[in-house]
Amino acid sequence: IMAVAAAAGVVVVLFMALPFFVESAPRAYRLKAGNAATLLFQHSSGHPPAGVGARVKTRVGPGPAYLTFDIDVLDPAFAPGTGTPVAGGLTSREALATLARLGEIDFCGMDVVEVCPPFDHADITAIAASTIVQRYLQMLAAHRRGERF
Repeated sequence: IMAVAAAAGVVVVLFMALPFFVESAPRAYRLKAGNAATLLFQHSSGHPPAGVGARVKTRVGPGPAYLTFDIDVLDPAFAPGTGTPVAGGLTSREALATLARLGEIDFCGMDVVEVCPPFDHADITAIAASTIVQRYLQMLAAHRRGERF
């Protein structure tokens, strides 16, 4: 889906943990894919969701965007059911607050990836993933009605 979106010139916003990068501050990496820009975020504590949201909105601009949320961006305490848990990730609250800051972006689709039910002993990850999708749908509905989410 992301390749099709990128080929169509849609900006892809990718929330993903980057366990192989050791950095003290959050970073946005812009990777060119055809005529689309893919935004890859590593989040660490100390960087408020409002700041991340503002940076994403600035980078995406007025055009359509596709959101993909890799569940392993959440700390394993909040999403243990993933194939690649990464310590030091976002809390559920930080992820939802960051997502709420993206309400002005013209999203044309989204997905949540890397949820692994066999590793999810109490459905914690499934609850987090479904809440992220629910908030996205609420945000999309508010955007289409011209309301602020």
